[in-house]
Amino acid sequence: MQRTLARLLWLAVNGEKTLSEMPAGWWSGEFMETATIKCGATIGKATAAMAGFFWDDPERFIFMLGEKFSHRINPFERRVIETELKCLQEFCAKKKPDETGPQLALL
Repeated sequence: MQRTLARLLWLAVNGEKTLSEMPAGWWSGEFMETATIKCGATIGKATAAMAGFFWDDPERFIFMLGEKFSHRINPFERRVIETELKCLQEFCAKKKPDETGPQLALL
């Protein structure tokens, strides 16, 4: 999950860059335990979106990410992004509602 989120957030924040410009090793999952993505002026939106994904409305976060990628026309890039988004959707499906408050599903 961490790898998928890091890759999608990097692509969303760096909308003008291609998959091949992603930091070395990220597609094979070879990056630090804690990934840093420079968000610049969008840090507030990115933080709120992540909080919403985990604690409030994950479908809204996935929809927002999908909108960020709508300009990408390369078929390979689109397929890769669709696969990553599907991974997030599957994670959301595993989350179980709890009347005592928000919780994350254990993978």
